[in-house]
Amino acid sequence: MPYFPTKDHTTWATAPPKHPTPPLGTRPPAQPIPATCVSASKANHPPQPAQTTGQCPPTRKTQKTPADSHAPSCLSNLDEFGFTQHLPTAPGTLRIWQQNVCKSSAAQADILAAARPKEWDVLAIQEPYLDFLGNTRASSYWRVLYPSDHRKDGSTRSRSVLLINTNISTDAFTQLTIHSTDITAVCFAGKFSFLSLFNIYNDCKHNEVLTTLSSFLSSSAHIACPSASDCMLWLGDFNCHHPLWEPVDNHHLNSPKDFIQPLLDMLTAYNMELALPPGIPMLQTASNRWTRPDNVWRSHTDVDPIISCNIVPSLCPTRADHLPIVTEVELPVQRTSSPPSKDFHSVDWTAFNEALTEHLSTCSLALPILTEEAFDTKAQRRQADNLAYTFRDIPDHPAKAEAARLFREMADAIQSAKESHWKEWLENIDAQQIYTANKYVVRDPSNFSCDRVPSLKTSVDGTPSMATTNAAKAEALAESFFPPPPSPSVPLSAYLRPLPASPGLSRDCILVAIGNLLPFKAPGPDRIPNIVLKQCADALVNHLFFIFAAVFKLRVYRPSWLESTTLVLRKPGKPAYNVAKAYRPIGLLNTIGKLFSTMVAADISYLAEKYRMLPPGQFRGRPGRNTTDTMHLVVSRIKDAWRSDNVATALFLDVQGAFPNTVKDCLIHNMRERGIPTCYIQLAERMLTG
Repeated sequence: MPYFPTKDHTTWATAPPKHPTPPLGTRPPAQPIPATCVSASKANHPPQPAQTTGQCPPTRKTQKTPADSHAPSCLSNLDEFGFTQHLPTAPGTLRIWQQNVCKSSAAQADILAAARPKEWDVLAIQEPYLDFLGNTRASSYWRVLYPSDHRKDGSTRSRSVLLINTNISTDAFTQLTIHSTDITAVCFAGKFSFLSLFNIYNDCKHNEVLTTLSSFLSSSAHIACPSASDCMLWLGDFNCHHPLWEPVDNHHLNSPKDFIQPLLDMLTAYNMELALPPGIPMLQTASNRWTRPDNVWRSHTDVDPIISCNIVPSLCPTRADHLPIVTEVELPVQRTSSPPSKDFHSVDWTAFNEALTEHLSTCSLALPILTEEAFDTKAQRRQADNLAYTFRDIPDHPAKAEAARLFREMADAIQSAKESHWKEWLENIDAQQIYTANKYVVRDPSNFSCDRVPSLKTSVDGTPSMATTNAAKAEALAESFFPPPPSPSVPLSAYLRPLPASPGLSRDCILVAIGNLLPFKAPGPDRIPNIVLKQCADALVNHLFFIFAAVFKLRVYRPSWLESTTLVLRKPGKPAYNVAKAYRPIGLLNTIGKLFSTMVAADISYLAEKYRMLPPGQFRGRPGRNTTDTMHLVVSRIKDAWRSDNVATALFLDVQGAFPNTVKDCLIHNMRERGIPTCYIQLAERMLTG
């Protein structure tokens, strides 16, 4: 980056500043920092041109950059059917939003609302909002990386977090272990090189963070930069002021030499260059002067990976006094390929039914309802922020008061919307949602982000090892969830005559089964949600009836109905989650096959109750019986024993892998012993054979 005036007269005070704001997505010319300009102890500071303001003009309104063009991207998030898509705009680059939110909940909520997942890859937050349990706030589109010493005994409050987009594969990045609560570091594995990103908050009273960073780099430089072509990126709030990056008229703010020297020495030692051009401020002080405590540095490489690095005033969140820095890095990383998510809460079911009846082979959704009121408010505030920054050197300019007013209104609107939404939901919940509300209150605290499975402890031929890649983790979890089934042991016995082979299948049964489905349960591989079946039951019932009837008549079972998606959930209350047994599986089956299985299970359950096939002490999976009945029975048996001066003893068994490892021969034997209809026994054989 250029630091000195050139022979061109336009670089001096009478002309526009040397570094106008470049449009995002364009690569600035790569000019390295002269080594003699980094360390104040080795050379005097080079002369700088006198400037009238010492700041750079903001982006012109006529420029449409990815960071500012929010209106078109609202529509580009939707496909032709109104389905939301979670796809990156530029998969070959990393787009980083750097922001100090001053511990404000409203500011962080504003960032999460504005940072659309298809436009941003990393949110580097300094001084994040943390609740009383030490959790920040995110959404399911982000994975939160805390500092390595976050919430450890004796540690201070964390002042740095990274939010990584979930469309970046967890195999593509690794968190670097730095024993500090103010540094969060991650190493991205690109297609051709590595990028180590350090999100840093340096206290204005000491340099302990810089000492910790220097210690890590001196011992682990091979991890941060495995080769000369790999790049390091230091970004964050450094609270250091120096003529190399401060506006020229801020000489009175320069940090003392003993405070700034450790940073300058590190910049020299690791050949770091400014990625954010000098002279661009992003913080307005109480005396209405603009300064630059935040910075972005990159290590020198033959090829500059930085496409652009600049401030974007229009993105500044409410209750935050630091302007955001947007950095775009050329780094193709491995992305996850997830299909578009579909919002079935906003469907026009009348139109959907009409289209489904006419074209049963297609799915057509009505466009979602878009309200313009909230968008207009944000657009006005973005425009006011740009104007306030443009006229930042003019005292008492009306644009500043207008921006401050909209700033306060937006913060109040965010808080009011959160409170009113929560109260309205609590006042209108039904009996089923009372349990959901209770879960929100009693469940373990969370930051509402997408969790990442850490490295898991495993063993290979009795030797302890660690599963670090996604493939190795999946294999370790599969071994835990699906242990080898026991060898079948079926005794020889005479079977009862099976009941009449007349499956309880009718159109009314299908409608009843559809009516009992929960509308918004997660679908399986076919991605057909229950709400579609419930809203379009009349249009689908005849087709489903003939499909289900063919299963019994032709003695077939569709192979796709045997496919399922297994999700991994953490078991609550575990001390550590680096072992596979701390997780439990959830199976998502194909919707049509699950509906058919539900009907068959309901009819078998009816036969079991009618003909008393189950022992009286069986409670699980029986209609009219639940866990409360079980507890009442256990308490009654214990009290009966006490009344007779006896001791009650109970034996509780946890059978590992009981449900996902059904032994087919034993199940068929038990069904025949109880006289289950032959058609259902044959169906079970076909299902378990696939």
